[in-house]
Amino acid sequence: MKMDQSYIFDFLYHGIAFYFQNKCTDAIKDLTRTIELGPSTERAYLYRAMSYYKTNEPEKAILDSYVLVQMKPEISVNYIRRG
Repeated sequence: MKMDQSYIFDFLYHGIAFYFQNKCTDAIKDLTRTIELGPSTERAYLYRAMSYYKTNEPEKAILDSYVLVQMKPEISVNYIRRG
């Protein structure tokens, strides 16, 4: 089933909400879906990386941080998040 691109922000905002509720496994699922629908959605990578850190998956967090650096190399904090 092909999903409409308009759902990107639904998944994104649900994922961010789950992150702030410390439901990081749920956040990762929704943020991954966001990335599948819109691979250039920077905030999805940011919050998914932070969720991976909270779920003790630093390797995956670093990979998302690398994507952020590639997307926005001018934002210095992206380099710091990368480790």
